[in-house]
Amino acid sequence: MTLAHEVATDTRTVTLATGRWGSRDVRWGHTWEHGTAAYWLEATRRSARSDEPLRHQLTESLYDEVALCMLGGFGMPYELGLAAFEALRDNLLQDNPTPSASAIEEILIRPLTVGQSKRRYRFPYQRAQRLSAALRHLHSTDAPTDPPDNRDW
Repeated sequence: MTLAHEVATDTRTVTLATGRWGSRDVRWGHTWEHGTAAYWLEATRRSARSDEPLRHQLTESLYDEVALCMLGGFGMPYELGLAAFEALRDNLLQDNPTPSASAIEEILIRPLTVGQSKRRYRFPYQRAQRLSAALRHLHSTDAPTDPPDNRDW
């Protein structure tokens, strides 16, 4: 077993000790959980292995990244958001980059496969409405080329 594998699967609590400010316990976490010790260790390893900056993206498309972000987020387990995106991408987005809210909702109300189990997506109607509007907006206007303007857009 390599150290990288151990870091990716270890969920123990570790104590961070500093001489000046005392110590505190933190959950080690997984490499994909932003803000955990395992995440930051993996980010450091990646940046040391590459001349390119660390990128926090799962796809090559702005549209797909927006869909991923909107399907995940606060209160939504990472695995469930990813399963919802994959179901949408495989069943809808490849053929229709600006689907209707009802078409998105039809996919999101179906049970999604997460690992070995089936799970239901929370708030399929709300997410479908918002995602449909966002995708229509992204496809109907040109993105600004200036990075801050692009972010705000």
